[in-house]
Parts: sequence; C-alpha cells; structure tokens
Amino acid sequence: MKYDFEMEVDESTSVGKIVAQIKENSNVLEFGPGNGRMTKYLMEEKHCSVSIVELDKELFDHVSEFATDGFYGNIDEEAWINYFEGQTFDYIIFADVLEHLMDPKSALKKVKPFLSEEGQILITFPNLAHNSVLIDLFNNKLDWRETGLLDATHKSFFVQSGFEKVFEEVGLFIVKEDFTINQVGYNELDSTYEDLPVEARAAFKARPFGEVYQYFYALSAKAVDNPIRIIPENSSYSKNIHFLYDCGEEEQTEFDIQINNVTGENKTFTIDIPKNIKLLKIFPSMTGAVVDISMTSSDVEIKPSATNAVYVKENRYFFSDDQVPVMEIDDKTIAGKPMTLSFDYRYEGEFSEIVHELIDYAIEKRDEQNELKNKKSMVRGKQMSKYKKVSISKFDSFVSLNIDDIVRHVEEKKTVIRGWAYSREDKLPVTFEVTAESAIEYAVTTEYRRDVIDMFELKGDQDYGFEIEVKDPEDQPTYILNVAANNGRKLQYRLEKPNMVQPGGKVQRALRSIQTRGLVGSMKWYFKRQEQLETPVDATAILEEIKTFTYQPKISVAVPVYNVEEKWLDACVSSLQNQYYENWELCLADDASPSAYIKPLLKKYADADDRIKVIYREENGHISEATNSALTIATGEYIGFMDNDDELAPQALYEVVKALNEDQTIDFIYTDEDKVTESGKRFNAFYKSKWNPELILNHNYITHFVVVKRSVLEKTGGLNTEFNGAQDYDFVLRATENAENIAHIPGMMYHWRAIESSTALNPESKGYAYVAGQKALQAAMDRRGIKANVEIAEFYGSYKVNYTYETVPKVSVIITNDTADINDYLKKILEKTIYENYEIILPEALKSSVQSTSNKLVYHEGQTRDALIKASSGEYIVLLDAGLVPTKSNWLLEMMNMAQQPSSGIVMGRIVDYRYRIENVGMSIDLEKKRLQYPEEGTPGKSLGYYYRIALPRNIQAASERCMVFRKADYLAVSGIDEGLGKDLMGTDLSLQFANKLDKTVIYCSYAIFKADEKIKSIDKKGNFKELVSKWSEAEMMDKYRNPKRL
Repeated sequence: MKYDFEMEVDESTSVGKIVAQIKENSNVLEFGPGNGRMTKYLMEEKHCSVSIVELDKELFDHVSEFATDGFYGNIDEEAWINYFEGQTFDYIIFADVLEHLMDPKSALKKVKPFLSEEGQILITFPNLAHNSVLIDLFNNKLDWRETGLLDATHKSFFVQSGFEKVFEEVGLFIVKEDFTINQVGYNELDSTYEDLPVEARAAFKARPFGEVYQYFYALSAKAVDNPIRIIPENSSYSKNIHFLYDCGEEEQTEFDIQINNVTGENKTFTIDIPKNIKLLKIFPSMTGAVVDISMTSSDVEIKPSATNAVYVKENRYFFSDDQVPVMEIDDKTIAGKPMTLSFDYRYEGEFSEIVHELIDYAIEKRDEQNELKNKKSMVRGKQMSKYKKVSISKFDSFVSLNIDDIVRHVEEKKTVIRGWAYSREDKLPVTFEVTAESAIEYAVTTEYRRDVIDMFELKGDQDYGFEIEVKDPEDQPTYILNVAANNGRKLQYRLEKPNMVQPGGKVQRALRSIQTRGLVGSMKWYFKRQEQLETPVDATAILEEIKTFTYQPKISVAVPVYNVEEKWLDACVSSLQNQYYENWELCLADDASPSAYIKPLLKKYADADDRIKVIYREENGHISEATNSALTIATGEYIGFMDNDDELAPQALYEVVKALNEDQTIDFIYTDEDKVTESGKRFNAFYKSKWNPELILNHNYITHFVVVKRSVLEKTGGLNTEFNGAQDYDFVLRATENAENIAHIPGMMYHWRAIESSTALNPESKGYAYVAGQKALQAAMDRRGIKANVEIAEFYGSYKVNYTYETVPKVSVIITNDTADINDYLKKILEKTIYENYEIILPEALKSSVQSTSNKLVYHEGQTRDALIKASSGEYIVLLDAGLVPTKSNWLLEMMNMAQQPSSGIVMGRIVDYRYRIENVGMSIDLEKKRLQYPEEGTPGKSLGYYYRIALPRNIQAASERCMVFRKADYLAVSGIDEGLGKDLMGTDLSLQFANKLDKTVIYCSYAIFKADEKIKSIDKKGNFKELVSKWSEAEMMDKYRNPKRL
C-alpha cells in the first residue's frame, strides 16, 4: 500500500498539530487522506465522523473501507461540491495538499461554504524558503525530488506574507499559526551551512523562518480577536555554555546551561561554586564567538585568570574559531559562593579569511609584547655535557613531547620544527636548546596551545607549544634536543631530520602526521618509530634460516618501465639484487620509452644478471599494458608487483617465503610500506590492517607490496586497461575475490618513491585515478551480484558504497542508561531520525517522566538490555545510550546500509564527546596489558585518523554497546549481552559471540556520528576484564585485524 507507515501524533509534527486542534465527536472533511492513517485515528481515538475526497483510486478504495463517507475525484473539479451539497463540517483538512493544486485560493473559496458556524479549515504546507532550499539556490542548485520540500509534484508555493494575502482575499481569518521545525542537515536535502561562504552563514542561521519546515494554520470564516501566532525560534537562538568545576583529580563536575540569545531567557543566571573549588572552566562556545561576558561574586567583578580569547576589550571577548573558546578562573574568593554571570552573543560561528587576517594580526602584536621573554637566538656547536642522554622510555617517563611537523625550506636553508611538550612531573612547559654535529643558529618561540591544555588538563595560562627555527646546511643529518624542565631536570634526545623540500611546492608538507593520524595518533611518532617499530635486520640469521626452508618457490617481480630516471631504476633493480632470498626473477617491460638511454640500460641489467628479463613493447600503452607484458615473461610460482622507481627492503622476499613455509595455502600476500624521499630519507610509515574486507571497499589500503600465487593470477587475469589510473585497485578487488587465503606481512617491506608528480607526495596529482577507482569498485559490486551504487567519498582515494535493498525492515531503538533530561533527548532523537520504520523502546519505569506522545515510543517492563531486546518487535535492534545525539538525521540509514549485508553482525557508529573528540570508533583487546584499547581516543573527531581509521568504515574486533545495531535473529542465536561484565566489555563479549559463534563481522560505520551533547548518567558498572578473559580462549580473543607493529 502506498505511504504505508504509522500515524505520528506528536505535536512537533504537522499531523500531530492537526489532530491536536480537532475536538472529539467532530464532523470532519479530509482532502487527500493518503493511506487513511489520520482518518482512522480521528475516527477511532477521537470518535469523529470523517468524510474524504481522494483522487488516487487505490488509496480511495482502501480508505473508503473505514471512512464515514467518501468521494472519488479531483479537488479542482466541481463534482465533489455537488456530492456534499447541504452538509457542513466542523473541520476541513488540507494536510500537505494545497501545494499540489494549481489554484489553492480557488480550493479555499470552494470549501468555505461547507464550514459550520464555528468550523475551521486546517492547513499544513511546506516552506519553500527553508534554509536547506536557499543554500542550494545560493549555489545555483535546484534538484526536485519524489518527496519533501522539493517534491516534483508541487505546483504552488507560499511564505507567510503570501498566505496572509490569500486568506484575506478569500475571507478567512487566522485562528492559530504554528510551524514544524527542522534544522539544516536533518532533512531529505543534503545541503549544510558549510556549503555557504563563511561570511553568509551567520545571516542564514539568523533567519526567523530559516528552519521552518512546514506551516500550520487553523482558519475561521469569522474574525478572531486574539489569534494564536507562534513565533518560530531557530536553533541558533539557543546558546549552550559548558562549565567544569575542578575540585581535584577525583572530583570534577561538568554541566551545561542554555540561554536564548534572542528572547533574553536565562541570559543572566547564577551558579553555586563548590567550597573546595580549585579551578573553574567556562566554555562559551564550540566555535568562534564574540561574547559580552560579565561575572560577579558578592557584588565584586570577577575576571578570568586565563583565556584563549585573542582579544579582550572591557567585557567583550573575541574567540577565534580554530580553538575551543575557554575561560579559567582560579580566584579563591569565589569558593563556596553564588556567582552571577551574564552572556550576550554578538556573533557565533566561523570567521572569514579577512577576519582571520585581523585575528592573526592581533595575535602577532600580542606575541611581540612577549617576544623578549619567549624568544632567544644563539649559536651552538656539539652536545653539551650538562644535559643527560637517556633511553626513549626513560625520556618519555619524564617528558611528554610531540612533534607536529618538520619542514625543510631549501632556499632559505632552514628547518622549522613545530610541536608541544610538558614535564610529566609538574605539568609545566619545558625549554629547548638545540645542538648538532656542526654549528647551527636557531630560535625558539613558544605558542599558546589550548588544544593541548584541554586534552591533558594542563595549566591554562602556560605556553606549551613551540616552534624551533634552525638555520643549517642542507646535509645536517640530526639535531640534539636539549630539554630542560622547571624542576631542574635536563634531558637530551637525538632527533633525525627528514630532508624535506620547499613547502607549498611538490611536497605539500608530506610529513604532516597530524593530517593522517590526528593529534593523539601522531604522538611520539618521530621519536619512537625507529626503536619501537623498525626491528634491526640480522642478515646472517636470515641467510641461515633460508637454508632451512623446505619450500623455496621462484618469485617473479613484474615492473613496467617508462622513461624513468636512471638513478631510480638503478635503485629499483638493486633492491632486487640485494634480496637475502635469491630465487627470484625480475621481469621488466619497457613501454616504448622515448628516452634513448632506457633500452641500453635494460640490456645492461639483463646481460649482467640472468635472473633479469626484459620485454620491449613496440608502442606505448599504459602502466596496465606494460605490466601485462611483463607478466607474459614471468615463470615464477608467485608474482609480485612493483613500480620502476620504488624499492624493496632486502628482507622482503625472505618474509614472503617464510610466510609460505608456515602456510602454503596462502595465495595473496601484501605488506606494510613507507615513502622515501629523493635523498633516501624514509617517512610516513603505513602499518596496515590485516585483511579487512570492509576497509578495502572504501579505500585501497593494500597498494604495495603485493604477491599472488600463479593460480590466482591465472584465474584473475592481468591488469585491466579499462581502469587505468586505478588498475592496481581493480586487480586487488578481483584477486582477493579469487584468493582462498589472504595474508598480511607486517613491517616496511616496500619503499614508495616520493618524487615530482608522484601520488606518494601529492594524492591530488592523480584526480582521474579516483574516478577510475570508483568505476573499478562499482564493477566489483556488479561482479559479486551486490546491488549498490558507488560514489567518491569526501577524502582523496576513498569511496562510499550505498547498497540497494528491497525492503525497509523495522528497527527497534532501545534507549539504555539515562540522561539529565530524557524528554529533551527523546525530542532530539525523534527530530533527527529520517528512517521511517522504527520504534523507540523504553523501560516502563520511565513512562511517567516522558512527556512525548509520539507513537514511536513503546514501553516494556524489562529493565535489562536483554529483556528489552527480546520484548521488541523490530527485525533489527539498536542499542543507544541516552545522551548520544546523532549529528545527522540519516544516522540510522547509514548504519542499516551496512547492517543489512548478509555477512554483517554488528555495526557501531562514531562516538565523540561534547568537544567533538573521539571517544570510541571500535575497540581492540590487548591481552598483554589485560585491557581494552580505544584507537584514536582523544583525537579531534573530524580528523581522518591514522590512515582513515576515523574517516572510513572498517572491520573492527569489538563494538561498544553504547551505540550498535544488529539483527534480532542473530542475537537470539547467541547467549546474548552480559551486563555483568560492565561498560564496553559487555559489547566486546557480544562482538566475540557474533564473530566466533556466527562467523559474522563487526563493522565501524564512520558516517553515523553521535555526539555526547548531554551529561550521560551511566548505570553500567565498571568493566571486569578478568571475567571476560575467563569466557574466551586466547585464540578467540585475538584481534584478526590488528597490525602487531601498529602505533
């Protein structure tokens, strides 16, 4: 049946407003009843007589089965008038109908005579001037749709003034005017405020009718003395101020206060300061803001002891949008007293580039005032004896130090090192002196880093950031950082300096670890990567071990060659000749290179080493054709793939054969990789996930070094020229479909050369490749018989798979734990869920405190998650902690997009805290340390994470019960959720059940983001790891996706 969904009577909806306006036992005429949901409700619940007029024959026949009376025909025609002649009605309903008519005014004139003396015409009508529509129009976009604001069948459009004019002309008077509200980004349109220029966003957000989704009018034929006319309030009117009482490590209290900056409600308020307060933190916003703030205690004005406002004038504070605004007060006189605060927001939002220039100027002037105390220049030679050299672990126990980036400026002959640091002992900043093997000149400038202060709860008035500018020769290999803490401790650390080229050119700061790992993910990267991750290679031991291998297959390495510089091809060939494992052959295919030196060079290689073969193509094709040519001369049992300017680590083939000796069923192998500069410096180590079938559908994380068994190659075929630019991605997708056993070898076995125009340096240099990748992935979906549409995702080299399903299964959303305001939370969930077929399950005990009358709410006696799951009627179950609010209304659509795949077991979303930092994007069991690991915890929520670990969906070992979806049938097939295990461990245990008992996957859905906007009241007990360990074997608890060498 068309439009077959349940009746929603909550008064926040348009139908709910109509139903609330109608009195019991009324006589009603309803135009366009659809599937009769409101007709039936009015008759059964309000005991009304309801007659209908409907044009759709199928719907008319259906509704006529229970309606009091009905007419099948067109509203615009006269026949219905004759049919109902002589009758009057208490209410005449046009629920989202008038916009489908060519002449709504004429329709209102026709129905007016049918009103009873006190009768009312009830109208709901979409607002074409909603900000979602206007944003698209601003960007020259207008896409008509099947439903919603831009329904292609709409013929008439009005805004408030237009309605008033029509009503006046018809002789109708407004009894009540109301609206339904829907924020931008939470409806069927994809537009967001980010689609506007920064300068226009605040003006759009301030539009009084900008978030009005539908108008509601109750009209009378008689004049009304005191009509009810609701004034719409945009979400931007409401401002949230976050407070933190710091009374010591064991006692911290956080709470929010909301004010209405337009109506003035609560703009002045009082808070009670605890007697044992040590520090009061106030967060006026989560973005840039200009706010007038006044604070008094005992009639004495209070000023902040620290703030990251870029400029303060009297009581007006200017906060930039690149940090979370904060004020700190450590004034002991406020302890135990009430404190009165007043807030008036002059502006809130992001700032334009021009304003940022002014902000930068203000910061520059402020810094100039502190330059004498914060900056020093000097010349230093070799190491100074007063600083103590210690091991990495020892250094890390005393000092927390992070390098954000190192950039080499070639023309200026200088290197700039940026980062932050503090002493773990007193949480104060440290100072730096820099030495090197030869004399250098350097300058150290400190910076205010609010992000670091917030993350590690450091002192708000200290500068923890630093910038070290070193003027030195190009060949300076290392620096010695001499670090002095405030308590007198002096330590020394050796820092290797990558040889970078001019920023803004071909590199674009290739070493920007923050960009790929996030703030926490990049911690200690430069200092620990060699010691912790790069195990020294014992060549003698490897050569001895190779002699013991019972299986020593020949490995052919296919390399397409085209116009490569001799030095890079030399490096490539030499890396094969330097392999510890010697049973290999190198298959070089020249793709008709125009450079005269290529053919003689290739011949020289082949003449010097009989393991090197060369084939010459007569005409230039592409990397795919050239690789395929190389494959024609390959005779090995296994075939590897390489580019002509890259290098293999000397142990690479040894590691491959070692894995094959341990398991000869392996038929597809890939390794970790890093990048190497033109001078041979290695950087951007990529420690990959073990085989991750979900991640490969979003991003080609496998890339290099790939080795496949000949049988897989023969079944798969070579590279496909149809997907040139993404031929490697297409091959990986096809080969892994045919492989029986996919293995990952951890460690840097492949070094990807970062040279001019290489995607190793600049992924944007091969934009066409991403389109080819989209086509390759779509072809994989078609080949596998999976109905889906593939689109290019937001980030370079990534994709999004939108699956197509025949049905929309019912979902039961079970709200767990509690929050400070359950009614406000439920309102947000109802408003921010566009998935239609769902119910919200609540414990019966909450019924008395819930104000909403939405029929989406269902109550059950059960108190535990298990009881509520079993009592629910949905085919799928969502467990969702109260207080986790979806940031987008399509959250359930995105989770169900993955949950309905046959192999899917549990799908979880991205959980961020109120400051938009990562709380949970999946968990991993650390058996060695007997705890759960939370990758990316504390990282800014909008960052990519370590190689897309935050930004893209992937398979994970365990999901949190705070936010997960699964099939009810799967749940009933296992033992169920064990709340006795405590927070997160119960979700881990359920994940292990789905994986080990049902062979189902657990997936992280990056597109469903939940923000902890509320202060969650968790009733779950602390996790008991020992109890979890007692339930599972060590093999069952191994994370099969985890790289043992990962950060």
